[in-house]
Amino acid sequence: MNIIIGSLKLKTINDYIEVFKHKDNKIFSVQNADMCFKVLEKENITVCFLESLAGERNLKDIIPAIRRTSPKTKVIILNQESKNICSEIIPNIKQSPANHENIMVGKSIKMMNTFKTIKAAANTSSKVLLLGENGTGKELAAKQLHEKSSRAKKPFICVNCAAIPETLMESEFFGHVKGAFTGAACDRTGKLEQADGGILFLDEVAEMPLSIQAKLLRALQEMKICRIGSNKERSIDVRIIAATNKDLRTEVLKGRFREDLYYRLNVISIRLPALRERIEDIPFLIDYFAEKLSAENNIDLKKFDEEAILYLKKYAWPGNVRQLKNFVERVMVLGKSPTICVDDVCKYIDEENFSKSNEDFWEKINNSSLKEARDLFESIFIEKKLRENQYNLTKTATVLGVFPSNLKAKLLRLKIGT
Repeated sequence: MNIIIGSLKLKTINDYIEVFKHKDNKIFSVQNADMCFKVLEKENITVCFLESLAGERNLKDIIPAIRRTSPKTKVIILNQESKNICSEIIPNIKQSPANHENIMVGKSIKMMNTFKTIKAAANTSSKVLLLGENGTGKELAAKQLHEKSSRAKKPFICVNCAAIPETLMESEFFGHVKGAFTGAACDRTGKLEQADGGILFLDEVAEMPLSIQAKLLRALQEMKICRIGSNKERSIDVRIIAATNKDLRTEVLKGRFREDLYYRLNVISIRLPALRERIEDIPFLIDYFAEKLSAENNIDLKKFDEEAILYLKKYAWPGNVRQLKNFVERVMVLGKSPTICVDDVCKYIDEENFSKSNEDFWEKINNSSLKEARDLFESIFIEKKLRENQYNLTKTATVLGVFPSNLKAKLLRLKIGT
């Protein structure tokens, strides 16, 4: 990767050159802002470390100018603790700035354990099953597994198993030859063949039809495929990473997923925690998304005050990190004040929650019993009232017309966190 180290102190430059010294790193040392911008204009810079530059009263004043010159460059201000911090950051920043999209953010114990498991699994050729709710970052985890593995320079092919019609799925996976069926006007390479040497990511694998599961299992066992309409077998070398938000064991018991394929895919399982299980990461995620959106879209950076952050930590986040990212973008675009307070948060988060809750409610009660539908409505209604009253239990109970003890019992029964 290309790195700028900007400092007036030669010792600082030499220290950081030693930290980042690697055959794949190209380092540019600069001692003033003009030199910095000349390098940014000519080179594809991944990360820019700045301590002090001649002629700059406030180092932070030049950051917006750097972002305008090179929007994809990550800027980090050096301080006395930077060497340790940067040595942790650098391995997660890859050669191309486009790979900033693949960074997973989190400092919670659950995420640190997840990162460790990803790192350990990446160094093997074992199949990995990623588990977690929608929006928890399963595809990002798959890309991290790819980037940290020995297959990093080989293809990463993603297939959304829920988005492909069953009639086209065999051709999608195995390819076909010209004339194999009506509409096959030319030879087509399937996803398994495209991923040869690299990784095939099967997203929403639980939605794969049983007929394709059997053929995929055979291909994985023999590491050979045959295009539709051809008798020629082709050897492949593919590592499989699969992801699902469903319990595959339950799907197996219900006859919707092959048991032998389940055990074939579930060699190493990694569960991505829901956002409500790692609320300590919310401030870091907000800062990350806000800074990223500001740099990419030339939007003024907005900060969330402490009360707003506290409110967001208590919110349930049914859409997880994806929902948080969309929320931050909405606030950044529509918010008028440079500081986001709790009133702004309530305004923008309730707008999203209303539409999502209604959509989820009708989808979930479609095949539910009366009791299940009633419990779901109570959950949505109580959560809404809790948010409106800043999660004050006594105040919410008064608004609902129940005793606090009764409300607490309902929260426990309906598994609503406060």
